[in-house]
Amino acid sequence: MEHKIKELYSIMPIQNIPSIMTHGILSHKLATQLSHTDISMQEVQERRGQKKIPSGLYLHEYANLYFCARNPMMYSRKEKVDATCVLRIDVNVAWLDGVFACDGNASSDYTRFYKQEEWHGKLNFSVIFMDDWRSMDTYQYWDQKRQKCAEILVPDSVAINYITGAYIGSSIAEESLRINGFEMDIEENKHIFFL
Repeated sequence: MEHKIKELYSIMPIQNIPSIMTHGILSHKLATQLSHTDISMQEVQERRGQKKIPSGLYLHEYANLYFCARNPMMYSRKEKVDATCVLRIDVNVAWLDGVFACDGNASSDYTRFYKQEEWHGKLNFSVIFMDDWRSMDTYQYWDQKRQKCAEILVPDSVAINYITGAYIGSSIAEESLRINGFEMDIEENKHIFFL
């Protein structure tokens, strides 16, 4: 991995933790077969459900992880801080067979997809890790917003052994995580949650 990537992230409703502790982080396709809470935007999921990537598989056949958790997806859900956590994922998951990286939100028509051996130098980590993606230039604003949501796509699921801990934004979320059976390290990080 390059730049300052020490871990990857999954923004997750705390209600899904019991299932994750049993099944891991599932692709959208596999998750629909289980009872779960979905915090994604419906119009985005409709686009993702119809989009194929160079592997020939649909986006919904991958579990998606972010390079940066402080992103537009998190911003759109910041009012749900007590019910949301960010799962911390070991970067070694990125080297599993069939994993792709993309240089922005995977549902965007402008996003490009890369196999493991193609990633180097292709993603703009100075944008991915910027705190504020706003710009007076409309094109630049939309492109930076897209890039902030750059993803790692893992076929089918991320196994539980790749989960190393969780970030939360409130004591209520921490208590809820524990009640739901999360026994790994929990760290408060209000910055990620735009607090």
